[in-house]
Amino acid sequence: MHPSALPHIRSTRRAIAHGLAAAAVLCAAASSAWSADLQVTVSGLRSDTGEVMLALYDNEATFLKQSFQASKTAARARGDSDRVTLVFKDVPPGRYALSGFHDLNGNGALDSNLMRIPTEPLGFSNGAQPRFGPPTFTDAAFTVGGDPLQLDVVLR
Repeated sequence: MHPSALPHIRSTRRAIAHGLAAAAVLCAAASSAWSADLQVTVSGLRSDTGEVMLALYDNEATFLKQSFQASKTAARARGDSDRVTLVFKDVPPGRYALSGFHDLNGNGALDSNLMRIPTEPLGFSNGAQPRFGPPTFTDAAFTVGGDPLQLDVVLR
């Protein structure tokens, strides 16, 4: 290769790098335009103490292990209502599942007895119920598209 070609090669590489960076910015902007807010109404609160914790999972392998997104709010509801609403912002399209519980004592964990049965109210999307263990991702799964979505989770 002739030494005079090096500046041209460097400028071409720089142009490609800038083009890739611009494409990444455009893709990020486009994906946020297709993402949607997920509004979740949690009902079945037994008191106005503690916090309501919700976790959003994006695949079966991490379900109930590592959340894609988490949200929490004080359990204090207005008036006689036994519900609170939490919002997950800009959720990309895909398949998800929710789990939630009412952390009555505010320790940040789902308490259980010696047999590892939860002692605090919990619930899942799709009304999925624990039967001899937690429900599966498939039982609790729902789809997020490009439009805002409203779901209910009932704590039991």
